[in-house]
Amino acid sequence: MKNNIKNKNGRPREHDRDKIAQEMIEWARLPASSNLNAFCVSLEPPIDPSKISNWAKEDDNFRQAYRITKSYLAKNREEMLSDGILHQAAYNRNARVYDFFENEKWEDETLFAHRLKEEMLKLEIKLKSIEQVQATQEDIERYEMMMRQLKAIHSYPSALKAASISSKTE
Repeated sequence: MKNNIKNKNGRPREHDRDKIAQEMIEWARLPASSNLNAFCVSLEPPIDPSKISNWAKEDDNFRQAYRITKSYLAKNREEMLSDGILHQAAYNRNARVYDFFENEKWEDETLFAHRLKEEMLKLEIKLKSIEQVQATQEDIERYEMMMRQLKAIHSYPSALKAASISSKTE
């Protein structure tokens, strides 16, 4: 049975978003809660996970509840990892999904890498067309510096993984 909640902008809603948002936060506070898919199937009837995601995009109140839920889940997942309940690979694969700060850092690094690649492409074009436009020593040095930065960015995840492996063996 659908509970037709009023929607001032169109047809009645079949779900009470405010109620689901509150239930979602309460569920995420449980230490065993680790992902939103489990919440979606815990409801009767289950909710399609895409609805949770769409509601977070459409509704400010639901978005806040969604972020709070993900914060609880990030905390739970870190504790599960520390207690040996959650495998390192499962944690690493989804850390960005639940941890706001990890995702923010990833977005910043991705944007920086994108801008760096963009600038490098411009310099490469300039350097390759040396017959038409003479590259300056400054251009060459900038290009080499960017190549070193890009190499460092690409080696960063490997360095973290190596550090994680070595700390486990100690």
